[in-house]
Amino acid sequence: MLAFSLAVFLSLRQAAGSQIILTPIGSTVETPSNELFVLSFKMRFDEADAGFFSLSFYWDNNESDPEASYWNFTFISYTCRFVDGSEFTSPLNFTLKKEEPSGFPDGYYRYTVSISEIYGEETNGDFWLNVTMFAAGINSGAYKPHAQGNQNITIVKLRCYEYTLSEVGPGNCSINVTEQVNFHDIAVLEVTPNSTLLYYGETLYANVTVRNNGTAPENFNVTIFLNETILKTSTVTSLSAGSNTTLTFSCSTLGLETGNYTLRAKASTVLGETNIVNNVLTDGEIQILGGHDIAVVNVTVSKNVVCQGFCVRINVTIENQGNFPETFNVTIKASGTPIAIESVFLENGTLTVLNLVWNTTGFAKGNYTITATADAVQGEIDVADNAFTDGWIVVSMVGDVTGVDGWPDGKVNMRDIGAIARCFGSQEGDPEYEANYDIVYDGKINMRDIGLAARHFGETDP
Repeated sequence: MLAFSLAVFLSLRQAAGSQIILTPIGSTVETPSNELFVLSFKMRFDEADAGFFSLSFYWDNNESDPEASYWNFTFISYTCRFVDGSEFTSPLNFTLKKEEPSGFPDGYYRYTVSISEIYGEETNGDFWLNVTMFAAGINSGAYKPHAQGNQNITIVKLRCYEYTLSEVGPGNCSINVTEQVNFHDIAVLEVTPNSTLLYYGETLYANVTVRNNGTAPENFNVTIFLNETILKTSTVTSLSAGSNTTLTFSCSTLGLETGNYTLRAKASTVLGETNIVNNVLTDGEIQILGGHDIAVVNVTVSKNVVCQGFCVRINVTIENQGNFPETFNVTIKASGTPIAIESVFLENGTLTVLNLVWNTTGFAKGNYTITATADAVQGEIDVADNAFTDGWIVVSMVGDVTGVDGWPDGKVNMRDIGAIARCFGSQEGDPEYEANYDIVYDGKINMRDIGLAARHFGETDP
């Protein structure tokens, strides 16, 4: 009885710890050319210690001989999960290296994949490490189908360890590549624009017809370009084998320079596609002419504090960004209330500055924002820049030009008179000149400004 118990104990003790339960070493994986296949590794953590594992494998290539049987596998992805579907709590580290093994002729190289844990995994249980490969490689930007036949993938080392260590390798997994089952080929058949002559800002409409020449449904993107500028991308979902579909694109020409462009449509390469020449089709030239475009590019004010009933200068800069002479109106508003309307004529490609004077008589005291808006001219599409808003202007009681925080505070006292007096005798252009204290606003600070403040001394804003 004792011997039996001891044997059971030893058996259990030997079964505990890390274990490698299943590997593809010594087995043959069947896969059609240009299709995905999976290398499966099953392992076990069964101790209180944090468990680690690592895997490295490689496959040889011969870049000088694309038809060689050991040519062009591609690593796609890997997943690592416990058998109950739960994720690893420990992050994993992955590397893929292209290496030139010593002793081989020129043109030979190998890809080595390494997957390992960064920190120990504290969860116990069986888990799978599944590595997805592709029986093809990338050659000149396209997937190259794998030649039929056998090729070995060498498992250099598989290790699983906690308190105890379990490891296998090196060993080979034979990959038997058979005739391709699914053929993948997307083609752009036609690109038709609504017009080959557009004005700047107009919308370009284009129909693009694509076809799935392959034998399996495909998902892919279609992008249209003017020269190298991407206009828009659309997604095609589950286009069945042998079917066509036509996509309609609507693209703004805002932001493009005037001139001649080449219209081009491109379908993205699907997995396993090798014929990518027909993924791109160029239609011809699209000409974009300069259109009509007026822009208000700046608004500035000569002072930020103006006493009620006095004046402030407002400068508005307007530019004709189009290709035609234009006549239009510009409306200047103070917090939505029109204070001036100016008629402007501008040659194409020129700008002008409007010099306006706002007399604040009849306007309530308070804060105002100044906005200048140019009317849209006939044919203008880009109207987002037809308006420009500057900062703000304070309309205050006469004599109230400053306060504790530097802005009018609703009362006229020695702070206001002192501020004006410190600038006494200065005029516009002098470093000590301060436009906010030039109440009369004649370009100089003198007794007229001090006198106005003095006559209202002691008043407060009701």
